[in-house]
Amino acid sequence: GELGGPESIWGAIRALKAERIGHGVRAIEDRELVAYLAEHRIPLEVNPTSNICLGVFDRIEDHPLRRLHDAGVMVIVNSDDPPLFNTTLNDEATLLHTAFGFPLETIDSLLLNGVRYSFLPTDKKQILEVSFLEEMADLKEGIRYIWKGERVILDLIVLGLIPNVVLHPVWFMLPIFTVEVLHRNADVGGYLLAVTGAGGLVASLVVASAGFVFKKSIICF
Repeated sequence: GELGGPESIWGAIRALKAERIGHGVRAIEDRELVAYLAEHRIPLEVNPTSNICLGVFDRIEDHPLRRLHDAGVMVIVNSDDPPLFNTTLNDEATLLHTAFGFPLETIDSLLLNGVRYSFLPTDKKQILEVSFLEEMADLKEGIRYIWKGERVILDLIVLGLIPNVVLHPVWFMLPIFTVEVLHRNADVGGYLLAVTGAGGLVASLVVASAGFVFKKSIICF
């Protein structure tokens, strides 16, 4: 179902009684096959970057992952051969949003398919799924915390800039730049604020301290 067409998938199902299909993306060419996969909940191990690199599809926009999912097919996201295709599982997961437009809740479900349709014993799958769900919840909380933190930091930066705007209008650009720097290095971001003057110095001390608090969460994702 990658370099071979839908007939190769039918062959695996009919002759081998396959319960899970590697690749399988060309199932999209056969409506009957798509319906069968959805009805019988036979998952497809989909590798978007690999499919583009190998010329199965010309562009990521042409990839049928979203259409297969919308048709009810169980999709599992994979990286295939990371060194060969210069990708990681994180990169493939990112594509679920950037290329295919899935909301976060759907992305969680797609990632959990890797557990739900594994060949692990049922009890181990249940334990692993709980672990995944807990980690996903922690990541969401971290994202919300960072967003709130950035809003506060941005307010502090702006307050620090007010005394300097008249003298140096270019300071208007610093809030955006500084928040970007904070993502990469909280220390540098804090020191950068010091150049905005007295108000900025106060803000820089707060930001430098806050940066250490949530820098770990930023690194996580």
